[in-house]
Parts: sequence; C-alpha cells; structure tokens
Amino acid sequence: MLERRADAQEEVNYFADKYRKARSEKMKARYLDDWHWEQRMFDIINDSVPPRYKAELENRSYREGASREGKALKELRESQELRQEYIG
Repeated sequence: MLERRADAQEEVNYFADKYRKARSEKMKARYLDDWHWEQRMFDIINDSVPPRYKAELENRSYREGASREGKALKELRESQELRQEYIG
C-alpha cells in the first residue's frame, strides 16, 4: 500500500510538470484529470494509514475537482461513483 502511495506521488509530480508545460487547453485538461486522479489515490491511501505513516504530498493541486488531505477516504466511502472508479 505504501509502495502504491509512493507511485502516486511520482505520478502527481509527472502530471503536474506536464500540466505546467502544456500549451494546448486539450492537453492541459487531460494532464489535470490525470493529476487529480493520482492525487486522490495518494490521499485515499494516506488517509487510511496511522499518523506515523502519513506523508506530505508534493505538487498538490487545489483546483476544482482535486481531492483534499483528510477528506478523500470519507468521500470514497460516501460516493458509489468514486468507489467504482477507484476500487472497481
């Protein structure tokens, strides 16, 4: 689980960089969606571990639709749509 969180951090960094460098609005939108998806994955995992295992997310997006630290797991539990997307 912590390995997947580390992978999500790497992906967040990658998509944040791609988003910042993208010139077309189409690509910016795609990178932002991917960035938010991986950020939510990071937050879901991070929200579920004990405090001593929590990590700070680098390159956090605060744009509309982005997950927030401490709230992602609760949102996942309350939303059937999110559960389908992230758990399957």
